[in-house]
Amino acid sequence: MKFALTQYLNPLNHKCVSDHVQKWGLDKYVKKFDTVCAAKLFIFAQVKQIQHYTDISQYLNDKKELQQTIGLASISTSQLSRKWRSLDSKFLARTFQHVVRQTIARLGHEKATNRLQRLTLIDSSTISLCLTRYRWAEMSKHKSGVKFHLRFIHTEAGAYPEHVTLTHAKVNDRTQMDELVTDDPEVLHVFDRGYVNYKRFDQYCGASIRFVTRLLGNADFDVVESREVAPGTSIVRDAIIFLGPRNTRYVMKHPVRLVECLDKDGEPFMVCTNDLQLSAEEIAEVYRRRWQIELFFKWIKQHFHVKKCYGTSLNAVYNQIYTALIAFCLTLLIQTEAGHTGQLLRVMKVLRLHLYDPFASFLQALFRKASRPSKGRGKTWDAERIFKETLHQYEAGEAEHLDDLTYDPIH
Repeated sequence: MKFALTQYLNPLNHKCVSDHVQKWGLDKYVKKFDTVCAAKLFIFAQVKQIQHYTDISQYLNDKKELQQTIGLASISTSQLSRKWRSLDSKFLARTFQHVVRQTIARLGHEKATNRLQRLTLIDSSTISLCLTRYRWAEMSKHKSGVKFHLRFIHTEAGAYPEHVTLTHAKVNDRTQMDELVTDDPEVLHVFDRGYVNYKRFDQYCGASIRFVTRLLGNADFDVVESREVAPGTSIVRDAIIFLGPRNTRYVMKHPVRLVECLDKDGEPFMVCTNDLQLSAEEIAEVYRRRWQIELFFKWIKQHFHVKKCYGTSLNAVYNQIYTALIAFCLTLLIQTEAGHTGQLLRVMKVLRLHLYDPFASFLQALFRKASRPSKGRGKTWDAERIFKETLHQYEAGEAEHLDDLTYDPIH
């Protein structure tokens, strides 16, 4: 019998995963708790949001279905702790790339729209840690933390993380740009003001790497050409400019495009791009879609176990983030395999309830309709307002609440 959990973890049985284990000699002296078993067990713990080694051990020892799927009859807490400390995060990083490739093969690099093409959203998120337990990750007098810098793909077919780099929280986002930006001419990169760097913008223009970002409020520029603005839109100005002509360390050699827009409340903001083909309205819409990566960060922190780590070493913390990213991609894969087009959270909730049931039972539960419609009136929410409020909080340095699992910007 094929359990839903077996089907969920099936991408980890691929030959390339075992090839990495063999190439690096990860199981050279291992008798029963091998690397792939460990990866599967900790990904299962992510799905169930299990917080402690003792609970993982108890789940495995009590559930024959889990033992059958993982390929392990029992495990102790101390064995789990030792394995997690010694499991090289590079293996999980490669495993993440493996499931990303399968996700791309399933969803495809489809165009987001006929005009906007594939969007690549770039941003980072910090996971706060206890200073006394994670001295190696100190980021201030009172806090420690790590940061994951992410390249996130947004298409009509689906959205998914494509590449990640993990660093200490102190690392500036701009230092990771070259790692996250691709040279694919069809990709339109979208990032916020934390990545503004005129020298790199010049390099991207020279290499035909397309980008959209928001300019700082005090950005210095000279207008060399004003473009026509369609009446009755939120666009205030569309112009070709040179950035940094005065009072800056670097003056751009390539011209870029400035699109000044009004948000819903009539407040102006400036967007910079080297794309001259899209309309000003489309450029503004592209930048608004950056909200999707913020939703992803919030989603993964709420629905996977990354806020509290099993171990205290750098390797253990990185392992925890990688397993969460792998679990997210596996959830996308099982959703597409099931042909489900609804919310990913629905897939996750049904999966948690039917992990040990046959895969057919999982599918039946996933597509089961509600017995009766709700009598209550559904709440409405304003995505533009939420985006503006969160952006304002982020810019004001008041974004710590975004890491709080109880915080919900919609309610």
